[in-house]
Amino acid sequence: MEAALSGTRILDFTRAVAGPYGTLLLVDLGAEVIKIEQVPSEIEVKADALDADWASLFGYMVSEEKRDTPDGNRRWRQGRGHFQSLNRNKKRLALNMKTKKGKDIFYELVKKSDVVYDNYRPATAKGIGIDFDTLRQVNPKIISCSITAFGATGPWKDAPAYDVILQALGGGMSMTGHPGMPPCRSGIPIADLCAGAFAATGILAALRACDRTGVGQKIDISMLDVQISLLSYRIGHYSAVGTIMGPVGSGHSGFGQIPYGAYECSDGNYIAIAAAAPQFWGKFIRALGLPELENDPKFNTNAKRQENVDAITGLIEGMLKTKTAKEWEKIFFDVGIPVGMVNNTAQAISHPQVRTRNMAVSIKQPEEDEIWEFAGNPIKIVETPETFKPAPGLGADTEEILLAILGYSKEYIAQLEETSVCFVGGKK
Repeated sequence: MEAALSGTRILDFTRAVAGPYGTLLLVDLGAEVIKIEQVPSEIEVKADALDADWASLFGYMVSEEKRDTPDGNRRWRQGRGHFQSLNRNKKRLALNMKTKKGKDIFYELVKKSDVVYDNYRPATAKGIGIDFDTLRQVNPKIISCSITAFGATGPWKDAPAYDVILQALGGGMSMTGHPGMPPCRSGIPIADLCAGAFAATGILAALRACDRTGVGQKIDISMLDVQISLLSYRIGHYSAVGTIMGPVGSGHSGFGQIPYGAYECSDGNYIAIAAAAPQFWGKFIRALGLPELENDPKFNTNAKRQENVDAITGLIEGMLKTKTAKEWEKIFFDVGIPVGMVNNTAQAISHPQVRTRNMAVSIKQPEEDEIWEFAGNPIKIVETPETFKPAPGLGADTEEILLAILGYSKEYIAQLEETSVCFVGGKK
């Protein structure tokens, strides 16, 4: 069976994380994603203006050869790993949008595409000529999706921002970390990644609407909007009772559930336990080795445990330090208690559940005799296959795209490359 989004073509102008993550979800589901990038002469100018590591994270230098020094090679591999994590399965078209012919080629592709996706600020997108008002004159069915820090409207619409700024403004950072400590950013770039996921959802909704109406539309994704959405019931709690949630470490800030959080074990590793609900408390306290506490009037309800929080927490923490995290995980798992070790990256991708679900995928790197692992796609559509290919080199798909989609001849493509309109990279 064909992949779910076969026949859907997306022109991708995104870079960094928020944009590429959205198209990654869609390309894994079968969409044809054409990543439009600058030609080498433009990239060199951009890279010269940026720190080398910074440039590599944005994808400007991923086509460079390895560095000679061990540290330089490590940095190169880090940039390569970043780029490959977000751009597998995509095609790469190197096109000079500063030339009239380059823009003409882009608009020819717009006529034959479903979506144009960018993460530029509104004024920048308009300057490039990829804003919705321009695109719909070329193709009335086109869907234009833009991810920006603050959206296309409002007093901050043209302000720059990064993940940490949006986590701060959106309220999430004020709840992350431990009481009495400085605010803490999430360990993953949650503002970037969630914006990409919301953009992918918006694109699918707009495609469905276009199927009905035959008309495209603009999708305006604000990273700050997404962070506010993720506050979810925290806003409801504040509105209902006037309480502003603060940081609670790994505990539960809603109703003070006990036990709920990460606890240290004998080997110095931590285990997360959520056993405050009545159906789990008895099983938990028996498995912990303290059966006499199951019906103790000081601890037999969550409300009572809150009243005696220091006493019950001390007993739980003391017992958990008698075995390793792995030992406690098996004990609690076997009796059906919600439990899990606090895994690092290596441990997380080695977990049998992760492996069974194909969420750690192995991909051979182009021009490398190495297989690297990356996160799989969490959207599992049972009847359609999963296929993962690495992102090729810069411009590797330029000739194929211009030949197959626009019908150009190889001779004409060679002329375009000679005049710096496009760049034809090496073969995959």
